[in-house]
Amino acid sequence: MKWCPKCRQLKDIQTFSRNKSRKDGLNGWCKLCSYINRKRYKNNPNLEWNRNLKRRYGIDKKIYEKLLKSQKGRCKICLNKETRARRLSVDHDHKTGRVRGLLCNKCNLGLGKFKDNINLLKKAVKYLNRGVRK
Repeated sequence: MKWCPKCRQLKDIQTFSRNKSRKDGLNGWCKLCSYINRKRYKNNPNLEWNRNLKRRYGIDKKIYEKLLKSQKGRCKICLNKETRARRLSVDHDHKTGRVRGLLCNKCNLGLGKFKDNINLLKKAVKYLNRGVRK
């Protein structure tokens, strides 16, 4: 017998899926509760997005919307607009976790590739300027 904290019932072990990463080798929730939860998130992807905002960046949808409004719906670097198909990414300092703003996917990935290193970015600008003919 095992306790399911989601439905608050003591259930037979067969009602739990296997999970090797857990101490007892079983999921924390019973199969039915896990199924209902997965179905809930599948039907409303914004629930998962909201949960990830809080978990990853410590902000909620309201704060994201405020940032978006303050940036006029545009990437803070290249000024491209957010689209229905692709939201702007939350840019944050990896050392402090502080949110810096919202960026399009390309700008966010670009900063990530340079590991937020200002010196590397300056070298890249210097390199690009060498190729410019006046």
